[in-house]
Amino acid sequence: MRSAFMERDAGSGLVMRLRERPALLVSSTGWTEFEQLTLDGHKLPSLICVITGSVDLGVCLHTSCSGLDLPMKVVDMFGCCLPVCAMNFKCLHELVKHEENGLVFEDSEELAAQLQMLFSNFPDPAGKLNQFRKNLRESQQLKPGTPASQGKSFRAAPPSGQKLK
Repeated sequence: MRSAFMERDAGSGLVMRLRERPALLVSSTGWTEFEQLTLDGHKLPSLICVITGSVDLGVCLHTSCSGLDLPMKVVDMFGCCLPVCAMNFKCLHELVKHEENGLVFEDSEELAAQLQMLFSNFPDPAGKLNQFRKNLRESQQLKPGTPASQGKSFRAAPPSGQKLK
């Protein structure tokens, strides 16, 4: 089985990201309906992790009137080890650590420059996207209450051409 982004090995059943594939990004604005659905009695955020397993970057356009509420979509993305580019506001730095787990932007021109930089050599195993994803995995292993710290299997897709286990 093969898609534009992934391929399942018929013999082993392992899923791999294709090396020669387009980059894929997702915006945080379209998940509300997903969160209210269930699949076999389970909430859908786990399906969101399956969807984001083939995604390379999340983009968060959330802004806060008060400057105090954090975008839960970014929390969902980080839970799937998906790096983000997020629009800056007062307390965003509590969630998105610029140059560590994603990038923060002020306007559309800055976002465009970040996207160009992140995807100019895509897929680059030594690139920032993979470093951000690695940092997210490591931070999940250290935080109490995260799936990794509770011994639960929770894996996002590895860099292009590597196998999912």
